[in-house]
Amino acid sequence: MHKPLRHASLVLTLLFAVTLNAHASTIILSGDVNVVTSLDGSLGDIVNPGNQLFFQNLLGAGTRVVVHDRSGFPVSGSFINTINNYYNGLSGVSSSTPSGALTNAVLSGADLFISVLPGTDFSPEELIELSSFGGDIVFIGDNALFVPANTRINAALSGLGSSMSLLSTTIDQGAHIATGSQIEEDPYTLGITSLRYFGPGQISVGSGKALFLGTEGQPFIGYETVSAPEPVSLLLIGFGLGGIGLARRRFGHTQP
Repeated sequence: MHKPLRHASLVLTLLFAVTLNAHASTIILSGDVNVVTSLDGSLGDIVNPGNQLFFQNLLGAGTRVVVHDRSGFPVSGSFINTINNYYNGLSGVSSSTPSGALTNAVLSGADLFISVLPGTDFSPEELIELSSFGGDIVFIGDNALFVPANTRINAALSGLGSSMSLLSTTIDQGAHIATGSQIEEDPYTLGITSLRYFGPGQISVGSGKALFLGTEGQPFIGYETVSAPEPVSLLLIGFGLGGIGLARRRFGHTQP
């Protein structure tokens, strides 16, 4: 093999090895924002220990939460504050509600990122930051009344490589309590015997897993672990492919 081509092939092999070691993120998707109000009984809801335990399970052994404030609906701020106050009330946990663009500085040191009914689209730069985020990512949408926010979440899910989506439908009108077979066994549901919800939107779990189901088995909360190459790896692979093409052209010109 000609030396330039051999060297370029070696570089590409190494770059593919970097890509195969890509970062994996767990994304949790909720089709019901009212699971939040049962954390503290806000907006006339009732406190439910199962909802509280679910949000504790989302954080796991983590200690820092970022609840992004890009609210686009009159009640979004209330949901954001409820989540923030709940986590700040847990021993050893700190939570913040930054607004504006998502940057490395905003996400640095966080274990859990939460977006509730986003009022603006996630930019490509923000999705790059989320794709390299080391913690869990939670998107909270809702039913058919919140199509614009659901659409923004779906675009973000697609950009992050997730097969899940919000269907923007409404199931189980009114207040309900998920119990028994409506709760799938999983570390995220560990210890939970009931979850209070209110007219959620159904989700498609795609290649992921359902966590909570409606009365007819429709999933409205689920999660998926996705892997995506680091942006730098993608860039380097582009250089590697370019190097092989250049080497081949040079090799071809030297042949009799």
